[in-house]
Amino acid sequence: MDIPDAGTNRINAAYAFGGAELLAKTIDANFGVPIHQVIEVDFTGFAKLVDATGGLPISFLFDARDDKSGLAVSAGTEVLDGVMAVAYVRSRSHQELQGGTWVSVGADDVGRTARQQAALKALVSSLVSPSGWSRLPQVIGALGAGLQRDESLGPIDLLVSTGFAYRGQIETLTLPVVPFSENGVSYVVADGAEATSAWSWLAGRTDIAKDE
Repeated sequence: MDIPDAGTNRINAAYAFGGAELLAKTIDANFGVPIHQVIEVDFTGFAKLVDATGGLPISFLFDARDDKSGLAVSAGTEVLDGVMAVAYVRSRSHQELQGGTWVSVGADDVGRTARQQAALKALVSSLVSPSGWSRLPQVIGALGAGLQRDESLGPIDLLVSTGFAYRGQIETLTLPVVPFSENGVSYVVADGAEATSAWSWLAGRTDIAKDE
Protein backbone atom coordinates (compact mmCIF):
# COMPACT_ATOMS: atom_id res chain seq x y z
CA MET A 1 0.00 0.00 0.00
CA ASP A 2 0.97 3.65 -0.29
CA ILE A 3 2.75 5.03 2.75
CA PRO A 4 2.75 8.85 2.81
CA ASP A 5 6.20 10.18 1.86
CA ALA A 6 7.64 6.65 1.98
CA GLY A 7 6.45 4.90 -1.17
CA THR A 8 4.78 1.49 -1.46
CA ASN A 9 5.32 -1.16 1.20
CA ARG A 10 3.58 -3.44 3.67
CA ILE A 11 1.51 -1.65 6.30
CA ASN A 12 3.80 -2.63 9.17
CA ALA A 13 6.57 -0.69 7.44
CA ALA A 14 4.65 2.51 8.19
CA TYR A 15 5.21 2.00 11.90
CA ALA A 16 8.87 1.16 11.32
CA PHE A 17 9.36 4.31 9.25
CA GLY A 18 7.41 6.80 11.33
CA GLY A 19 5.87 5.24 14.40
CA ALA A 20 2.21 5.41 15.34
CA GLU A 21 1.75 8.80 13.69
CA LEU A 22 2.72 7.57 10.23
CA LEU A 23 0.76 4.34 10.71
CA ALA A 24 -2.37 6.36 11.50
CA LYS A 25 -1.83 8.56 8.43
CA THR A 26 -1.32 5.47 6.27
CA ILE A 27 -4.57 3.88 7.42
CA ASP A 28 -6.51 7.09 6.84
CA ALA A 29 -4.94 7.71 3.43
CA ASN A 30 -5.56 4.19 2.11
CA PHE A 31 -8.85 3.24 3.73
CA GLY A 32 -10.55 6.44 4.84
CA VAL A 33 -10.53 5.40 8.50
CA PRO A 34 -9.44 8.34 10.68
CA ILE A 35 -7.44 7.53 13.83
CA HIS A 36 -8.37 10.04 16.52
CA GLN A 37 -6.24 8.85 19.41
CA VAL A 38 -3.39 6.38 19.80
CA ILE A 39 -2.27 4.38 22.81
CA GLU A 40 0.89 2.30 22.67
CA VAL A 41 2.16 -0.12 25.30
CA ASP A 42 5.25 -2.30 25.23
CA PHE A 43 5.42 -5.79 26.68
CA THR A 44 6.87 -4.62 29.99
CA GLY A 45 4.10 -2.07 30.44
CA PHE A 46 1.43 -4.59 29.46
CA ALA A 47 2.73 -7.12 32.00
CA LYS A 48 2.72 -4.50 34.75
CA LEU A 49 -0.79 -3.38 33.86
CA VAL A 50 -2.06 -6.97 33.97
CA ASP A 51 -0.46 -7.52 37.37
CA ALA A 52 -1.88 -4.22 38.65
CA THR A 53 -5.43 -5.34 37.81
CA GLY A 54 -4.98 -8.68 39.55
CA GLY A 55 -4.44 -10.86 36.51
CA LEU A 56 -6.03 -11.55 33.14
CA PRO A 57 -8.87 -14.13 33.16
CA ILE A 58 -8.80 -16.14 29.91
CA SER A 59 -10.78 -19.32 29.16
CA PHE A 60 -9.12 -22.25 27.38
CA LEU A 61 -11.02 -25.18 25.90
CA PHE A 62 -7.90 -27.36 26.09
CA ASP A 63 -4.48 -27.32 27.68
CA ALA A 64 -2.46 -24.88 25.57
CA ARG A 65 1.19 -24.10 25.03
CA ASP A 66 3.66 -22.21 22.91
CA ASP A 67 7.25 -23.27 23.44
CA LYS A 68 8.52 -20.13 21.71
CA SER A 69 6.55 -17.52 23.67
CA GLY A 70 6.55 -19.50 26.93
CA LEU A 71 2.79 -20.04 27.14
CA ALA A 72 1.76 -23.02 29.29
CA VAL A 73 -1.81 -23.20 30.63
CA SER A 74 -4.40 -25.81 31.59
CA ALA A 75 -7.94 -26.15 30.25
CA GLY A 76 -10.52 -23.95 31.95
CA THR A 77 -10.39 -20.33 33.04
CA GLU A 78 -6.86 -19.28 33.92
CA VAL A 79 -5.99 -15.97 35.58
CA LEU A 80 -2.78 -15.09 33.78
CA ASP A 81 -0.15 -13.01 35.52
CA GLY A 82 1.80 -10.40 33.57
CA VAL A 83 4.48 -12.76 32.31
CA MET A 84 2.03 -15.42 31.13
CA ALA A 85 -0.29 -12.78 29.63
CA VAL A 86 2.60 -11.55 27.47
CA ALA A 87 3.30 -15.14 26.41
CA TYR A 88 -0.37 -15.47 25.45
CA VAL A 89 -0.59 -12.32 23.32
CA ARG A 90 2.76 -13.06 21.64
CA SER A 91 1.89 -16.64 20.76
CA ARG A 92 2.31 -17.49 17.06
CA SER A 93 3.11 -21.20 17.52
CA HIS A 94 -0.02 -21.92 19.54
CA GLN A 95 -0.87 -25.56 20.28
CA GLU A 96 -3.72 -27.30 22.06
CA LEU A 97 -3.79 -30.76 23.64
CA GLN A 98 -6.68 -32.46 21.86
CA GLY A 99 -7.29 -36.18 22.28
CA GLY A 100 -3.86 -36.66 23.80
CA THR A 101 -2.07 -34.99 20.88
CA TRP A 102 -0.65 -31.50 20.60
CA VAL A 103 -2.11 -29.80 17.51
CA SER A 104 -1.49 -26.34 16.08
CA VAL A 105 -4.49 -24.03 16.41
CA GLY A 106 -4.42 -20.42 15.30
CA ALA A 107 -0.66 -20.64 14.89
CA ASP A 108 -0.37 -17.56 12.68
CA ASP A 109 -0.80 -13.79 12.77
CA VAL A 110 -4.60 -14.01 12.46
CA GLY A 111 -4.76 -16.39 15.40
CA ARG A 112 -2.46 -14.16 17.41
CA THR A 113 -4.71 -11.19 16.61
CA ALA A 114 -7.70 -13.09 18.02
CA ARG A 115 -5.79 -13.80 21.23
CA GLN A 116 -4.78 -10.16 21.53
CA GLN A 117 -8.40 -9.10 21.10
CA ALA A 118 -9.48 -11.54 23.80
CA ALA A 119 -6.77 -10.19 26.09
CA LEU A 120 -7.83 -6.58 25.47
CA LYS A 121 -11.45 -7.35 26.31
CA ALA A 122 -10.47 -9.23 29.46
CA LEU A 123 -8.17 -6.40 30.55
CA VAL A 124 -10.82 -3.72 30.07
CA SER A 125 -13.38 -5.84 31.93
CA SER A 126 -10.92 -6.13 34.82
CA LEU A 127 -10.28 -2.38 34.80
CA VAL A 128 -13.98 -1.47 35.06
CA SER A 129 -14.87 -4.12 37.64
CA PRO A 130 -15.29 -3.12 41.32
CA SER A 131 -12.03 -4.86 42.18
CA GLY A 132 -10.36 -3.07 39.28
CA TRP A 133 -11.35 0.35 40.57
CA SER A 134 -10.16 -0.62 44.04
CA ARG A 135 -6.74 -1.12 42.47
CA LEU A 136 -6.79 2.31 40.82
CA PRO A 137 -3.53 3.57 42.41
CA GLN A 138 -1.62 0.50 41.20
CA VAL A 139 -3.21 0.76 37.75
CA ILE A 140 -2.28 4.44 37.40
CA GLY A 141 1.28 3.58 38.38
CA ALA A 142 1.38 0.79 35.79
CA LEU A 143 0.12 3.16 33.09
CA GLY A 144 3.37 5.04 33.33
CA ALA A 145 5.44 1.94 32.56
CA GLY A 146 6.10 1.44 28.88
CA LEU A 147 2.90 3.19 27.78
CA GLN A 148 2.70 6.12 25.41
CA ARG A 149 -0.48 8.10 24.85
CA ASP A 150 -1.76 11.29 23.31
CA GLU A 151 -0.90 14.36 25.38
CA SER A 152 -4.62 15.02 25.75
CA LEU A 153 -5.05 11.77 27.70
CA GLY A 154 -4.06 11.80 31.33
CA PRO A 155 -4.12 8.54 33.35
CA ILE A 156 -7.70 9.05 34.57
CA ASP A 157 -8.88 10.20 31.13
CA LEU A 158 -7.25 7.11 29.66
CA LEU A 159 -9.09 4.78 32.03
CA VAL A 160 -12.42 6.45 31.38
CA SER A 161 -12.10 6.69 27.61
CA THR A 162 -10.82 3.16 27.09
CA GLY A 163 -12.54 1.32 29.89
CA PHE A 164 -15.34 2.70 31.99
CA ALA A 165 -17.03 4.46 29.05
CA TYR A 166 -17.49 1.08 27.37
CA ARG A 167 -18.36 -0.87 30.53
CA GLY A 168 -16.00 -3.54 29.25
CA GLN A 169 -17.90 -3.89 25.95
CA ILE A 170 -15.32 -3.37 23.22
CA GLU A 171 -16.07 -4.35 19.66
CA THR A 172 -13.24 -5.86 17.66
CA LEU A 173 -12.85 -6.79 14.03
CA THR A 174 -10.21 -8.70 12.10
CA LEU A 175 -9.71 -7.66 8.50
CA PRO A 176 -10.48 -10.58 6.13
CA VAL A 177 -7.22 -11.48 4.37
CA VAL A 178 -5.80 -14.08 2.01
CA PRO A 179 -2.18 -15.26 1.69
CA PHE A 180 -0.09 -13.79 -1.11
CA SER A 181 3.49 -14.17 -2.31
CA GLU A 182 5.54 -11.90 -4.52
CA ASN A 183 9.25 -12.00 -5.35
CA GLY A 184 9.78 -14.65 -2.70
CA VAL A 185 8.13 -12.57 0.03
CA SER A 186 5.01 -13.95 1.71
CA TYR A 187 2.36 -11.73 3.28
CA VAL A 188 -1.40 -11.27 3.34
CA VAL A 189 -3.65 -8.96 1.34
CA ALA A 190 -7.19 -7.73 1.99
CA ASP A 191 -9.87 -10.12 0.79
CA GLY A 192 -11.94 -8.16 -1.74
CA ALA A 193 -15.53 -7.20 -0.95
CA GLU A 194 -15.43 -8.61 2.58
CA ALA A 195 -12.51 -6.37 3.43
CA THR A 196 -14.26 -3.37 1.88
CA SER A 197 -17.23 -3.98 4.17
CA ALA A 198 -14.92 -4.20 7.16
CA TRP A 199 -13.22 -0.91 6.34
CA SER A 200 -16.61 0.73 5.81
CA TRP A 201 -17.73 -0.39 9.25
CA LEU A 202 -14.53 0.90 10.82
CA ALA A 203 -14.98 4.24 9.08
CA GLY A 204 -18.36 4.59 10.77
CA ARG A 205 -20.55 4.27 7.72
CA THR A 206 -24.14 3.32 8.44
CA ASP A 207 -24.65 1.19 5.35
CA ILE A 208 -22.70 -1.70 6.87
CA ALA A 209 -24.40 -3.80 9.53
CA LYS A 210 -22.34 -4.70 12.57
CA ASP A 211 -22.27 -8.15 14.13
CA GLU A 212 -23.69 -7.98 17.62
